[in-house]
Amino acid sequence: MAFRKHISTAALLGNCRYLKQLCAPGRLLAVVKNDAYGHGLETVAGALADEVDGFAVAGCGEALALRAAGVKKRILLLHGVQSDADVEFAVSEGFDTVVHSRRQIELLASDVVAGRLAVWIKFNTGMNRLGFDIGESAEVLSKVSSLRAREVVLMSHLACADETSGRNAEQQQAFAGICADADFDASLANSAACLS
Repeated sequence: MAFRKHISTAALLGNCRYLKQLCAPGRLLAVVKNDAYGHGLETVAGALADEVDGFAVAGCGEALALRAAGVKKRILLLHGVQSDADVEFAVSEGFDTVVHSRRQIELLASDVVAGRLAVWIKFNTGMNRLGFDIGESAEVLSKVSSLRAREVVLMSHLACADETSGRNAEQQQAFAGICADADFDASLANSAACLS
């Protein structure tokens, strides 16, 4: 039996609304991977559905669970596609996908994708978990442009988002440099970054 934390959906809504004010006019995706961090995927998604612009999950199973729960909004696959079957699945279900490796770019170089899939290109600006190196941004953006995706969003992840750290400013500056060379939407700040 899985351990599940108790959650106040009223508090969750209050926190979400506060974050929306902080990040306005930006949009807000609720990351609900790993069963909404143990709080219950359907419970959290149901509470936030009218407040957020979409949801982010680890993979296809959680995305399907959201659709089965009636979620119609954007759903982003954080781990991205790993096979041709994943690509076809993401396209057919209307899921967005993160792209953080050259292999994923190769998988997405298909007529199946053209105009039908939104891709989020992840750059490693200092988190050192996943993503393309900053030095290869021009090449990556060129390859991504050839995918003819429906939408492209650039993204990164702050390593010390919950601290007032000089590293945050360095990562923001590096990410701004990538974004300056491209005319795409961008995503960088998680909840902790919005608060700090």
